[in-house]
Amino acid sequence: MRGSGPPPGRAGAGARREGPAADEETVAWLEHGVLGLRRLDDRLGGAAVRHRVEADLRIALDLLRRGPCRDGLDARLLRAAAGLAQLGGWSATDCGRHGAAQRHYLTGLRLAHGAQDRPQAANLWAGLSLQAVFAGRHDDALAAAGRRRDRTAARRCGG
Repeated sequence: MRGSGPPPGRAGAGARREGPAADEETVAWLEHGVLGLRRLDDRLGGAAVRHRVEADLRIALDLLRRGPCRDGLDARLLRAAAGLAQLGGWSATDCGRHGAAQRHYLTGLRLAHGAQDRPQAANLWAGLSLQAVFAGRHDDALAAAGRRRDRTAARRCGG
């Protein structure tokens, strides 16, 4: 039908969204939310927090797509998003949603790499390995654990 679809000059859903980049208050809200959701997950389990974690992760990813943050907040936003992805992986694993869990962990690894947050990346590799054990993919679990070990050894050797 003529006239339907994205407005001229817009590429559709993948297009960069308009609006301000993240500010201090927004990034702090996301950081605080990760901590609160972890505590809630500890008390109630992954099924209780999964939808909220995924919603907050979508917010963080949307903010990252908008472009550079103000006042150099990029690394903090990347770390918060990586934390949400890790929690998303854990909560999806807890619910037996192994495909979703793996996607969350891999997303978290990309985010942690972008933030140059090696401890978070190591935790994500560990989560990915544990998730593979729960899914019965033992070779994948060993590969993920080995990848974590290899990266840790390379860092110690200055690589």
